[in-house]
Amino acid sequence: MKKALLFLALFATTLIGFGQYTFSTRTGTYTNLTGATSLTNGGTWDDPQLTIPIGFNFTLFNSTISTIYIEDYGLGADLTITDTETGIVPFFTPFISDIIDRGYDFIVGDAATGGLSPISYKLSGISGSRILKIEWKNAGFYSDIDDNGISTDYVNFQLWYMKEVTT
Repeated sequence: MKKALLFLALFATTLIGFGQYTFSTRTGTYTNLTGATSLTNGGTWDDPQLTIPIGFNFTLFNSTISTIYIEDYGLGADLTITDTETGIVPFFTPFISDIIDRGYDFIVGDAATGGLSPISYKLSGISGSRILKIEWKNAGFYSDIDDNGISTDYVNFQLWYMKEVTT
């Protein structure tokens, strides 16, 4: 299976309180993150609830945030700016399919160990010019596991939040 990198970059600067964003995608040979911090810690997951420290202030949806969340009411890759599930919750979805850990067992649920699809993050760059990289590695598809009891298809992708310093 050809590995593809879905590289989504979100470049942000703040001008008088309003965020400016540039989105870009590219395909190519996939390169895993090295030295990343695991969010799933070897566990299996289906629509996990995870907290990711950004490592810098970032303006998203007219809110300045320093933390982003993957919420358990999404599709496995929905990111929000709040961990509340009430009211209007803005979210960003880098991958629209319902993804799941390839080792997920519907009987045991999220408590199982032996995860095959880690979600991790890495902060790189110097102060003032940082990049938060979030990686979903070897993620399976919910319907594949639900229908067949096994995941044969998978995807690797990363989302990068970047703060560029402009002069």
